[in-house]
Amino acid sequence: MSWLVVHLVGDFMESPTVTALVSSSIPIQSVTHPGVSICNMNKFSKQRAYKFAEYLNAKYYNNKKNISAILNDIKLLGSLYDFRRIHRAYREFQSILELDYDNLADGYDPAKHIEQLTTPCSEMLRKCYWSGGERNCNELFFTRTTYEGPCCVFNYMKPGLIGLVII
Repeated sequence: MSWLVVHLVGDFMESPTVTALVSSSIPIQSVTHPGVSICNMNKFSKQRAYKFAEYLNAKYYNNKKNISAILNDIKLLGSLYDFRRIHRAYREFQSILELDYDNLADGYDPAKHIEQLTTPCSEMLRKCYWSGGERNCNELFFTRTTYEGPCCVFNYMKPGLIGLVII
């Protein structure tokens, strides 16, 4: 846990957030718009988790496992940083997830399944306005993994890419 805190503080120090409510020295038109992240408090969609549980039950358990038990296993994906919860049930569930993974040569990456379970921006955001007019939210926001998990972000660039010129 302490490594995570040190990492987060280091990231903040590399690219701190500065907020100014009133500035008499710089006109508001000269201030670049900050990045915006909208994160769902529910890390996983209940509907998507249920569909994923039904899919796993049919494909790997021959419809013999209780859906509630599979849903409890799916909840473990939301606590990957809580190492107290890594126990036998997670190891068994991980072996099922690895069967469902396309390319194990690079190792299992839970991001594929987490993305599949997350509510997409198109379902979270109903209307978006930018520059005085209504815009398609999918043109403005996209999903990025943040410290809060998958979020819908606008005007966001990872700190390592700031200053990088793409031609």
